[in-house]
Amino acid sequence: MDLQKKLSQHFSIGEFLPAGCTSVTTQVEQELTDLCVELLEPIRSEFGPLIIHSGYRPVSLNSQVGGVRGSDHTRGKAADFHVMTNDVRSWEDLTQAAYHWAVENLSGKYGQVILEDHRQHYDSPAKLWVHISTPSAKHPGTSSDRNSTLRSEEHTSELQSRQYLVC
Repeated sequence: MDLQKKLSQHFSIGEFLPAGCTSVTTQVEQELTDLCVELLEPIRSEFGPLIIHSGYRPVSLNSQVGGVRGSDHTRGKAADFHVMTNDVRSWEDLTQAAYHWAVENLSGKYGQVILEDHRQHYDSPAKLWVHISTPSAKHPGTSSDRNSTLRSEEHTSELQSRQYLVC
């Protein structure tokens, strides 16, 4: 698989795959494309380049990193990201602003959006990211889903590292 293959104008498939993963199903590739076109490109247009921490995860990898069972990551429907710093604002400020913008402007297009802010818990400025996913049976993106928009500021077992991951 060509890891430079474009899923959308600014995102390539390699950004969404764990190290060592060199192929995905056609369905996963389509889900990643939808994620990029419907959610990530509009955020990037508003805030600038995004750094993808985690995208697609095979079920075994998701379990290995402590991901939630049935995670949207295992179907290519979710990504965790932060916004790159620009000349005016810090990446932390932009990442938080991107979360709020997505909630306001992408309602109905996402299944779930979560601001993951674990900086205080881990005493690490790097523990801040946004999780966003396309609608699914579990998170349809409707007002009836109480977990469609969340802020998480407590400990999570889900690791955001792409190192030592086996596809």
